[in-house]
Amino acid sequence: MTSDLAVGIERRPLVIGSPRVFLQKCIMPALGTLYACSPDIVVKFVTGAQEIESVDGTIHVGEAVSRKGFVCEMLGDADLTPVCSPSYLRRAPKLETPDDLECHTLLRSAEFTRNWERWLGPRAPRIFAHTRFIDMESSGLEPTAAVEGLGIAIVRRRLVEQELAHGQLVVLFENETVHEHYFFLFAESKLRSRTFRLFRNWLGEELME
Repeated sequence: MTSDLAVGIERRPLVIGSPRVFLQKCIMPALGTLYACSPDIVVKFVTGAQEIESVDGTIHVGEAVSRKGFVCEMLGDADLTPVCSPSYLRRAPKLETPDDLECHTLLRSAEFTRNWERWLGPRAPRIFAHTRFIDMESSGLEPTAAVEGLGIAIVRRRLVEQELAHGQLVVLFENETVHEHYFFLFAESKLRSRTFRLFRNWLGEELME
């Protein structure tokens, strides 16, 4: 009976929480390698805020979590930086310092308005009072709108590496980056599961910087 129970636990899907755009841009492109080395593994990804008790592990951005009985491992940089397309930059008003953003169009979603606030710091109230915003209903649409030349987006640089490499986007104000990180948080007891260890090891090999 104990053996059957252990097998049942190993066969159930792993439930992993992740920010939607991180899942789309970082995990999905690499996911084939997980299934190639572990064809029987089943992983269910959920997006949005998740209670850690309701999932096997969760990926979050911000600060490391120190909590008894839990492990928090850094996955890599989640630096905040403004980007826009070269075409927008060519036709836009002068853009020499962050203060000039009040004369520009900023792209934002309701969920990530705080990213602009975090990057702008004390400048935020004045910039917000004068700039034009194009608001997106869903987070993650800002980089697409920026590629189309609609305005300036505040993004996690890691999530737009492909667009930067292809010249579709350029980074503004290189020296004004806000440094944050992605973390993987899970209960230490999860390490007793072979399936979870496989996933965690794969995550480390593919995504940790």
